[in-house]
Amino acid sequence: MRQPGNETADVVLKKLDEQYQKYKFMELNLAQKKRRLKNQIPEIKAMTLEILVPHKQKKKALLEKRISTATRNLESLEEDLDFLRDQFTTTEVNMARVYNWDVKRRNKDDPSKNKA
Repeated sequence: MRQPGNETADVVLKKLDEQYQKYKFMELNLAQKKRRLKNQIPEIKAMTLEILVPHKQKKKALLEKRISTATRNLESLEEDLDFLRDQFTTTEVNMARVYNWDVKRRNKDDPSKNKA
């Protein structure tokens, strides 16, 4: 904890909270992208099924490529969301540890509180 800019537990907790809020914002954006992709994939598949006429092979190939890309993007988003969940847990644990450390430090510095 004794690093430049981390003079007090409050400063560290504030930094951790800011980090946590950034993760929440990222999660919100990724969740929105995930919903969009989940809706897009069936729509693209429906379009592909409609295009079965031989002279429209290029369109069909393009739509199949879009399905493949959307599916890969969805898988990537899932991995990113898993990573963010891990970061939430790590940040929450760190916040709890810093808070508990500060409580113990304050109680040690003020013995009158320990006698209650």
